[in-house]
Amino acid sequence: SGEALALVHARTDAEAEAAATAVRAAYTIGGSKPPAEKTVLRRILAR
Repeated sequence: SGEALALVHARTDAEAEAAATAVRAAYTIGGSKPPAEKTVLRRILAR
């Protein structure tokens, strides 16, 4: 929805562009939501 996924800080324009390219490669933006996953995978209880 137009929100920032990352903020790049760099000393030079070339370094900024390289970092931005790496960030863009790390994400896949799709047209639908991914399936929901369990928040709690398992409980570990004291004996």
